[in-house]
Amino acid sequence: MNFAKWIAVWGFILTGCGPLYPLTVTTSQDITARESQCDFQVLAIPPAGNWDEVGILSTQRETDDPAKFKTTVQSDVCKIGGEAVVTQVSADGTYVRGVVLRKARMVGANAASLSERGQ
Repeated sequence: MNFAKWIAVWGFILTGCGPLYPLTVTTSQDITARESQCDFQVLAIPPAGNWDEVGILSTQRETDDPAKFKTTVQSDVCKIGGEAVVTQVSADGTYVRGVVLRKARMVGANAASLSERGQ
């Protein structure tokens, strides 16, 4: 089999077996994985408070079922420490994108200052 056919066959296999919502990590901060079946919020709007974006879930084949969406992305969200996913829904009601968030981690002087005050 020539090289071009080999690439085409593997491309077909990989895209056919790929996840429904591939994950792209968008943070350079350390990632602390959570248990593989962790619970997280699926939201239509960003939550109040300080949150960090840690990843983007894009779509190849979307769903319009909220429970199926959550189940489909759960292992990826938990693997990167996600605590919420803010979804983008198309006009026909299908989930087309998700932004994975985790509560903001305090680093540097802010964390040291709170630690010194016993907080």
